[in-house]
Amino acid sequence: MPTEPLEKPELWTCVIYGVMVAAILIGLGVAAFKNPQRVPGRLQNIWEVAVDGLRNLFMGLLGPGGERHVPLVMTLFMYILFCNLLSVTPLRAPTANLSTNLGLAVIVFFYVQYWSIRTKGFGGYLKHFLGPGIIPLIPLFLLTEIVGALAQPLSLAMRLYGNIYGEDYIAYVVASVVNATHIPAQFFVYLLMLFTGVLQAFIFTLLSSAYIGIATADHSHDDDHGHGHESLENRVQDAAYVPSA
Repeated sequence: MPTEPLEKPELWTCVIYGVMVAAILIGLGVAAFKNPQRVPGRLQNIWEVAVDGLRNLFMGLLGPGGERHVPLVMTLFMYILFCNLLSVTPLRAPTANLSTNLGLAVIVFFYVQYWSIRTKGFGGYLKHFLGPGIIPLIPLFLLTEIVGALAQPLSLAMRLYGNIYGEDYIAYVVASVVNATHIPAQFFVYLLMLFTGVLQAFIFTLLSSAYIGIATADHSHDDDHGHGHESLENRVQDAAYVPSA
């Protein structure tokens, strides 16, 4: 828990901690599945339960064919989660720096654009930005769609940054109060930080899954277009309203 005046972690520090988190995840994965057993051991069993549960959850947003996107989605969740949880250690969470979150959000943005083009074709991808094709309204639809597409990575990055940096600030304030009054409040702050870390990793990944699902939805039939798009849009809105700490 920080007791010094709180500043954003330096970018180079975030890079070091981010690489450390990646190394930890790779090490855990190798240790769990280096020699997979028909009757899994404790570590393998924990990984399998976690992966299967999260996979089933995110598949509902990714839609048909979502299996090919699960590796990215699961990697995002585990990486952000472990980065967030560094805040309960003497280290600083890389996600308390906006640059880290923008990097993750940009990955999602280009991934969504790539799969949108691959699914709809380049012509269909461009047509999406023109709306229903009413010529006088094309500039308005074009501007709206471009702003909406660019707002997605920005909102992902800012939401994660605001919550993780905010929890660090709360921890700093509580530590100052503890030092002044000797009231032991650290335990409750650590619980809040654990909850926020898990929740924000979940929200980031949930919204990313929804964006991917919308971009790769099958629009080959007009009747299915409206239904599929509306369903996924509703899920994005539901995910966006998950309460954050």
